[in-house]
Amino acid sequence: MGKSKVVLLKSAEAPVETPFYEKHWFKVFGRFVSNFIGSIPPLRRYISTTVPYLNGRVPKLYREGNYVEALDLSLLGLIKCDRNNELDHYWWWSFMSYAVYCVYMLNKPNFMNKLMSIAEKGPQPFEGSSAAYCFWNFSHLKFAEGEYDLAISLAERAKNADDTSAEAYYLLGYYELFINEKDPVELFSAAIERDHKILGRIVHHPSLKEFPGIIEELKKLHLVPPKQSPNKALNSHAVNRAR
Repeated sequence: MGKSKVVLLKSAEAPVETPFYEKHWFKVFGRFVSNFIGSIPPLRRYISTTVPYLNGRVPKLYREGNYVEALDLSLLGLIKCDRNNELDHYWWWSFMSYAVYCVYMLNKPNFMNKLMSIAEKGPQPFEGSSAAYCFWNFSHLKFAEGEYDLAISLAERAKNADDTSAEAYYLLGYYELFINEKDPVELFSAAIERDHKILGRIVHHPSLKEFPGIIEELKKLHLVPPKQSPNKALNSHAVNRAR
């Protein structure tokens, strides 16, 4: 395929956070604890550098658009994590995913390469949604830099880290078409099964519009009448959206 068909794919949304942080009871409790800690300066200084505090603080900062401070605290969190227990394994990859998101928003590809080097030495096993998020973002970067074999390898690692990652399958489908010049329908279909919004991205992607046969085949597979579908809930939703 000519380079004219190779375009940088947009990164997805921010990494998924721990759900309980958004619950009302946690916010009320958090305000109480925050006020108590604030009244004792030495305790406040100590708490502000602990892993649990940083893991709650960083998402708040990047939601506010404060990507520089969020990145700084994410890197501090990586240093603070003890890699020898399961909970810190989760936290380490959470901090890495936050750092990746902030660097993407700050548009610093050189820094993203540094994060990729750090991630390669991260705690194993390389699994979970945060690890997958990191690897498919690294894959985006390598694709943009023209390192296509590495881009494919990183997308595979994202898939292996979290088989529910629609983005990983989407990237692999995209690479299958534009790098390997093979039929991407199976990989695109796997992505759509994991997140039906992927179908819309494929339909409206400027480069993929040049392959109407692929788009029509994917529509037939995922926009079928519910009674004929093996996954009635998914396809019922799809049909309703299409109307």
